Amino acid sequence: MNHARQHRIRNSLLAGTVVMAMGLLGSASAAYATPCTLTPATGSATQTETTVTGGPANDTIACGGMSPGKTITGGPGNDTITGTDSNDTISGDSGNDTIHSGAGADILNGGIGIDKLYGEADNDKLVGPSTDSVQDTLDGGLNDDTCQGPPPDPDDLASCETEVSAPLTGPGSSRASATELCQAAGGTFVDLGPLAYNCVFLNVFSDHRVAEARPVCINSTGAFVNAQLIYSCVLP
Repeated sequence: MNHARQHRIRNSLLAGTVVMAMGLLGSASAAYATPCTLTPATGSATQTETTVTGGPANDTIACGGMSPGKTITGGPGNDTITGTDSNDTISGDSGNDTIHSGAGADILNGGIGIDKLYGEADNDKLVGPSTDSVQDTLDGGLNDDTCQGPPPDPDDLASCETEVSAPLTGPGSSRASATELCQAAGGTFVDLGPLAYNCVFLNVFSDHRVAEARPVCINSTGAFVNAQLIYSCVLP
């Protein structure tokens, strides 16, 4: 075989290898970037490769089988969310939400409202939370799961190998629930430090959701004071 023919064969093999590699990379990239299914498709929910944010309406966010793991936020409304098979962080926000984590070590937070959280496979952390004055359902599923509650709320816990109390600050705390509830009612939350907080409204005729705010305060051993455009929680 002469040198020129060897050179042509070598170049052909190299070109074929490059094409095959590009095809494999393209397939992997296409699978990697497959978006979640958002319903309604024409709603205001948005997504990137690693985040999904629901709109103000009732959203269905289906990410089963997608990759990579995502940070998913339902937003206002009664949302139905299914996570990926990787490690997700999923928040329902306000509304009565149903969240299925899928596989992966996931963190689920229902937010205020009557929520149903399902950890399914792997070691998950579920937060109702137990501080929003309503009864949530938390089912850890398989493996070793950690659930917040049930006190002070009467949350229903199942398959939770570890049960933890609500933190004093941060996600799942009474202060976090009070903040979310105030903002969901259209108010401005005013944090007055560890001893008190206010929720201030501009519209006297709007629903300030006082019936929900009162037990959130009382369950944290606070004294609740309501005036027309402001309510306060004074803590011991």
